[in-house]
Amino acid sequence: MTEVPQTCEPPLRQRLSVFRDSFAMPPTSCIYARRGCGPSQGSRHAIPQPTSCMLRRLTSFSYVWNRIQFEADRTTYWPVPSPQFVAVIELRGDTICFRMPQLLYFEPSIQLGTKVNLQLPWVSFESPFISYASGFGRIAFRIDGGADPISREPKGGMSMPRILVSRMVAWSSDTELQMEVPPGTFNAVTFSSVAARVVKSSIVLASRGDRAVDSDATLLGRVLRFVVP
Repeated sequence: MTEVPQTCEPPLRQRLSVFRDSFAMPPTSCIYARRGCGPSQGSRHAIPQPTSCMLRRLTSFSYVWNRIQFEADRTTYWPVPSPQFVAVIELRGDTICFRMPQLLYFEPSIQLGTKVNLQLPWVSFESPFISYASGFGRIAFRIDGGADPISREPKGGMSMPRILVSRMVAWSSDTELQMEVPPGTFNAVTFSSVAARVVKSSIVLASRGDRAVDSDATLLGRVLRFVVP
């Protein structure tokens, strides 16, 4: 009896590419791109998956997208304006959670959706409704000030990476976070930066930023994140 070899997909971390300059688009027939971004040739307005993530898309002005059709015999480059970076992830049946304002483009084979996280540490500082993408294809995010990709196996033996929650752009569905909040009710509700330790994750994408400390500044800032996380 001949044993059929099992194919092993490379880890999600190895299917991530981060660009700070213009890059050639990989072979694909078309993508849905955020309006005002990317190449303009062969594009037309479209509303992909109109019932998916509707509220998030409306509040982040990303309900209508450009459908860009590529020419098979022509190399197309995606422009990356400074100081932005572009992170491209190839999904192979994976699920990625993300912040809708950072979504830059995705292939039609990617399915958008919304999941609910009612864990108290998360709901205390973020919206319980989380946008996600799943399926097979490429999805890209824009990141300001540099990208810090993190991946960690459970009980990895090293200290758990620490990130500011407000800088999280995208994270795999298997991500486990340990929230860290400085003591004091006033800090927790208004000004204090909420950090998290990455306990486990195939990938977490966070913006590097240019300051050691971030803040949502006001209670209103926290409330708005419930609407546009």
